[in-house]
Amino acid sequence: MIILQIIIVISLLLLSPMTANASVSNWQKGVTIEPNSPTALGSEDLKQSLSNLSNTHANFVTFIIPYYQSSTSSVDLAPGWNTPTDDALIAGIKTAHSQGLKVMLKIHPELMNGDWRGYIDPTDRAAWFQKYGEILNHYAVLGRENQVDAICLGAEMFKLTTPQANSQNTGFWRDLIDQVRSQYSGLLTYSAQHTYPNEADEIEFWDKLDFIGFAAYFALSAEETNPSLESLKASWEAINQSRIAPLYQKWGKPIIFTEIGYRSLVNSHADPWDWGRQGAVDEAEQARDYEALFSYWDSQSFMQ
Repeated sequence: MIILQIIIVISLLLLSPMTANASVSNWQKGVTIEPNSPTALGSEDLKQSLSNLSNTHANFVTFIIPYYQSSTSSVDLAPGWNTPTDDALIAGIKTAHSQGLKVMLKIHPELMNGDWRGYIDPTDRAAWFQKYGEILNHYAVLGRENQVDAICLGAEMFKLTTPQANSQNTGFWRDLIDQVRSQYSGLLTYSAQHTYPNEADEIEFWDKLDFIGFAAYFALSAEETNPSLESLKASWEAINQSRIAPLYQKWGKPIIFTEIGYRSLVNSHADPWDWGRQGAVDEAEQARDYEALFSYWDSQSFMQ
């Protein structure tokens, strides 16, 4: 079975009738699919998943492409247990297009031990970026040849993106983006960590990309249990004014939520990033969290 992650990718997923006629008419609306084997994206399960997705009036799907390294300091990025083969990935892209869906490829450096990719901090930075550049350029060519609409160049790797973490990072990324642009003319973004460390605020290469991307697992009304819709929207207003609108104003780039999601769990608004927490089922809270998400951001013209 393909794993449909409980996150929303390339901005906001419009699944419910209440958001079918959003005032922001050009939202990218989709979900992320993470493969659970090298051939999963070419499977019949994938075809059924994409058929189900298309029936929700989504217009995008993102395929995660994980690469693994043995430690935080190593440079041995390589395909792993669920990295899609090129044949499977191309089959998935063709299936998505046949369902009327646009496609984003999202490359994820990962650690073999399962730790967060944000801890990756290679000893030999130049060698790591050379290897990562080879990976990105491979998918840039594959994306060009298969009419892929967007590529997300990485996710939540603050030790590799911000000059505060390392003064060489910005130069390496600007070179990487130039390399990818030379091979691929579609949309490019990067998925920044939502909160401390404030990766999105610290990145200095947003001008080279088409969108500012957030993995937007912000805590909403964190001190409240069972918050109202208006309280949740007020939380979004505070986050927007302090974190998101200033980035748009600084860089003049539209915003996308490359990841966001809420579980059907009590108080999921308070820690949406915590995919492992246990608790009582609460579908009403989940629905309210999504309603606040859609209804608030529908009024923000820079949200794509």
